[in-house]
Amino acid sequence: MKHQFRFEVPMKTFFFNKATMLAVTLASTLLFTACGKQQHQLVKDVNLAAYTEEGEIYTEIVTTMDFGNMTLPSLELPVKHPKTSEQLGTVAMYARFDGLNEIKLDVNLSRAFAIQGQNNATLPNGTAIPVGGLGDTPIVALPIGDTQAKVYLALDSGVAVAGFAISIKEFAGIGNSVGTINFFPAFNIGDVRGTAGIYTSGNDDQNGLAFFVDLSSVVNPDDMLGDLIKEEEASASVSMLKSASVMSFAAPAVATPAAKTIYFQSQGTSSKKKKKMDNILYKLHQKKTHMNLN
Repeated sequence: MKHQFRFEVPMKTFFFNKATMLAVTLASTLLFTACGKQQHQLVKDVNLAAYTEEGEIYTEIVTTMDFGNMTLPSLELPVKHPKTSEQLGTVAMYARFDGLNEIKLDVNLSRAFAIQGQNNATLPNGTAIPVGGLGDTPIVALPIGDTQAKVYLALDSGVAVAGFAISIKEFAGIGNSVGTINFFPAFNIGDVRGTAGIYTSGNDDQNGLAFFVDLSSVVNPDDMLGDLIKEEEASASVSMLKSASVMSFAAPAVATPAAKTIYFQSQGTSSKKKKKMDNILYKLHQKKTHMNLN
């Protein structure tokens, strides 16, 4: 019996410590605040691609994320022109059988960059997008379906960035508790670099998940614009794109010929707000929450 008693005490201690650590650190792990310089627990994998279809250039981004017991809805929504509602691509998401979640963005870059971008495009909570070094590069923001979600695109000399922000109803409790914060650890996975995390505000429909990535591993901005010009010279239909898209976007490059260097610097918040956010995320994890979009 003495031997058995010694065996049981460590086991009880082990389960107590494990539960305590899980309660304290789960949300932080979900938001990839692990130890070390490379922190990418939330974003498990990213696959980037660029391709041409009927003379127009597209990008495809597939990111795999781990939310613990929280799952995204399984749906596909159109990415739309902000004025004409023309469909420029799709955003698809679903929860996988292994417990991970996938979000796939497919968008027509040629048509998207025909749209006048903004220098002060913001996340749904009104704060700047978490990408540094953009300078005066215009950012094109495209609505996703009839939700608060948006796709963001930026292209300039030395700059090729894509991202999205998805407002999640269940994150409203975080915003109501901590107000406006941006929590965006940077990540590096292979040759892909970017950032992903949570944005919040005091408004129920301005809290959610955002993701941004450098496309330069699959898209060279200068080469892409050069290829568009060549295609336009060979096709009457793409010639119309030249006046609408390439020429209108090429003007800023002439004014600022030096290539820009973008960077993803981790953004955090106070330990007090972080603790509140972690507690709410842990409760959502315990409930095995199925997330919904605003």
